[in-house]
Amino acid sequence: AMEVKLVSEDRARTIALPTTDAAAYDAYLRGRAALEWGANSRLPALNRAVTHYEEAVQRDPAYLDAWLGLAYTRALQVANGRTVDPALVAEAKTAVNRVEALAPGSSQSL
Repeated sequence: AMEVKLVSEDRARTIALPTTDAAAYDAYLRGRAALEWGANSRLPALNRAVTHYEEAVQRDPAYLDAWLGLAYTRALQVANGRTVDPALVAEAKTAVNRVEALAPGSSQSL
């Protein structure tokens, strides 16, 4: 009904599994759940989300969705901090760069 046309890269991505590592997928889901709880600037929940996303990308370094979650959550940490922490900014940039390396020009890129 929406008449959406996917480019071949995005079509392949919708069919492909996000990861073959079940533990990485579980960590990713735990990160998403923690992020939902931390969406209202609750830094402890954001910290938990980062821990889970980091576990996911450590288990599967090519796991794009986990890198996207990590980049987004790191950016939220930077935005919600009382002071700008250069280490957090660097970690957010690292995650964004990894997303770009995994999916250059993709609709998934930040």
